[in-house]
Amino acid sequence: MDYKTVLIGWLMGFLFLSSINTRHIQPSQLPAHWRTLFNVGLKLGLPIVPFASGIVGRDLMGFGQSNYGDYVVGFSRSHWMLGLQITLILILLCIGLLWLADRSDRQLQNPAASPLSLWQRAIYDEVHWLFYRAVPVLLLNDLFYGSLIGSVLICAEIVIQHRKQTPTLKTFICVAASSLLYIITQNIGLMLIARLANEYAAAYFANSAENKRFIIS
Repeated sequence: MDYKTVLIGWLMGFLFLSSINTRHIQPSQLPAHWRTLFNVGLKLGLPIVPFASGIVGRDLMGFGQSNYGDYVVGFSRSHWMLGLQITLILILLCIGLLWLADRSDRQLQNPAASPLSLWQRAIYDEVHWLFYRAVPVLLLNDLFYGSLIGSVLICAEIVIQHRKQTPTLKTFICVAASSLLYIITQNIGLMLIARLANEYAAAYFANSAENKRFIIS
């Protein structure tokens, strides 16, 4: 079977399983450790399989190209320095958008998210969002349009998961920031830095006595 057909089937199956996980497995009465195991297997395990099998390269999965010579954790030192500057600018823009969000469009929910839950959500999302982008990029051999299609798939998953409520502005800001960093840097480390900064900023705003605008999805 052609590898492109396999990847498309894998991608659609992943989208389906993700929806089942959010709507049925996580809210179920299964023991917590089983729900956690399923979550880890789906969001961290399955996206790594095409990478581990060599179908998707490490660069498309955000792990860089090399660990030798001038390279640190997959990327050159100059790449890290430029990427960190871009990430900082993007973080400031995202925090500004969160701050300026209209109160009428937001409702407060789960403002007391723990630091551990923020880290878990960031890692889970960024790893499996990488897979949504990497496959279209590989199939089209085009970084920009492949990433754009991947972002559409990510948004589709979010809408499916939030069938009974409107996804939050913070969620789409995180998707946009992650997608831009993927196009510019393909560096999962920078994507995680931006995601965590946005999560902590939104959590701070949600818990602020002076500003109750934001929702932690």
